[in-house]
Amino acid sequence: MCNHFQGTLPFMSVDLHEDPTAKHLPIYDLQSFFFVFIWICILYTGPGMTTPRLHPELEPWTKRDHKALQAFKGNQTSQQHTFRRQLGSAFTKYFADLVDFAEGFRKAVQYSKYEPDQVRETCPDGNWSRNTAVHDIVIGLFEEEIRRQEEKNRLHPQKEARRSSRIRQRTGVGT
Repeated sequence: MCNHFQGTLPFMSVDLHEDPTAKHLPIYDLQSFFFVFIWICILYTGPGMTTPRLHPELEPWTKRDHKALQAFKGNQTSQQHTFRRQLGSAFTKYFADLVDFAEGFRKAVQYSKYEPDQVRETCPDGNWSRNTAVHDIVIGLFEEEIRRQEEKNRLHPQKEARRSSRIRQRTGVGT
């Protein structure tokens, strides 16, 4: 058992809100990464640009009450329709085309709740040794989305060039 809290509250695994001192499992890193990804998609309007204020769907994530966070984040991510209605619909225009990807990512990290033996198996020294199915799924999702984005940019190069130019003008990034 760890004798300290793990992670930054808004991005902690829902499981860790139940027991913040639980033994660290690699799935918690993926779940945390998922919450960071969602935060970025809702808060950022482009490279280096954030929304003027925190979105109401993210506001409860900043509270310091583990039980409330567990219930709130768990509710937002447990079901597809709830996820899309509460979080997916809050994605900024810049990230709006990533909602389907985020849904796949959500399903992959929720895998641990339904197949715990697949995800949480460890070797005697506590390191994750086998059944890396969830990591493989997430890597595959990212690879697939990168290919999709590259294909979209290949089919619509002028649109992407205009978008990139507007971003560079507003942020100075890439100039």
